[in-house]
Amino acid sequence: MTEDHWLVDFGRAVGIFLNGNAIPDTDYYGSPVTDDSFLLYLSAHHGSITFPLPLIEYGKSWELVVGTRLPEAEQPKAIFPHSRSYLANRKPPT
Repeated sequence: MTEDHWLVDFGRAVGIFLNGNAIPDTDYYGSPVTDDSFLLYLSAHHGSITFPLPLIEYGKSWELVVGTRLPEAEQPKAIFPHSRSYLANRKPPT
């Protein structure tokens, strides 16, 4: 990438879609493993950037879980208590 690429608005933003229906594993009984899908948008740009939502086949509706530009009173409620730690599917170091 050139410096010009880094200077455009969308060059300071990234979107990540974790598709809970695209997990290639099966469970103990051979059934497909599925989970919720997550959409994560991050922006380091000082202004507003419009991000597209995935096609409807990937989700009919989306729920805001964290929005750092919202006033504190409008922030979504925490799903997990702050005093707890959660770790799932950790692969032991080799």
